[in-house]
Amino acid sequence: MKKSFSFLAAFLVALGFANAQTDQPGFYPGFTYGDGGKQEQPKEDDQQKDEQLPKKEEQKDDSKQDDKSSEQPKQEQPKKEEPKEERTNEEQTKQHEAGHALAKLQKVNNIEIEFAQLVLDRVQNASVREYAQMMIDHHTKANSELELFVQKLGIQLDEYQPQTPSEHKEQEKVLAIREKLTKLSGSELDRFYINSQIKMHKKVWLMMRAKRSKIKDADCREFLAKQLKVIKEHYVEGKKVRKALKSR
Repeated sequence: MKKSFSFLAAFLVALGFANAQTDQPGFYPGFTYGDGGKQEQPKEDDQQKDEQLPKKEEQKDDSKQDDKSSEQPKQEQPKKEEPKEERTNEEQTKQHEAGHALAKLQKVNNIEIEFAQLVLDRVQNASVREYAQMMIDHHTKANSELELFVQKLGIQLDEYQPQTPSEHKEQEKVLAIREKLTKLSGSELDRFYINSQIKMHKKVWLMMRAKRSKIKDADCREFLAKQLKVIKEHYVEGKKVRKALKSR
């Protein structure tokens, strides 16, 4: 009996020494009771997953930052420029208006030169002859200035010679005056030429002033203003010559 008790005591002492070596309470190594037992170590796969989780979260955060960085602040949109086609149409309108007025002016200059040349050597009165010479000189100069101005604008006046019913009527009147200037002579030619010049210059002045008021091109308006001044001077001078003829 004493031997059995001694053996049991020796067994228990040995068992307690083994537990002390493993730092674990309890009867068997590796077996735990409650919280005081051995903590179960995580598996390698679980560790890798845990390590990867923060990286994924970081990647999400980075993607959010990228999305925010990609969102550029709204910039004020620049004003849309007028389409080139509209600007071109506006320029064409200006050119069209200027072309018709300048073509008409060229036609008037040519008629004035032609009529003055018809009577220059056939009129009797010296004042009438001087007036005819002035018409040749001034309207020839006007045509030269007109040619240079048209070149600057880059247009062809031949394209602005309308063949309308009103133009045909005007042409018929011009032909009638030319025919009469050819047939008349002496004092009758003097009076008819001056009277026709006064009427023609008044009509041309009113017409060109109306055309100028519709033109938007500033350079063309300035050019026509200069020509209108000359036409008015011719009108005033013609009235002086006619008055001199009546006094005789």
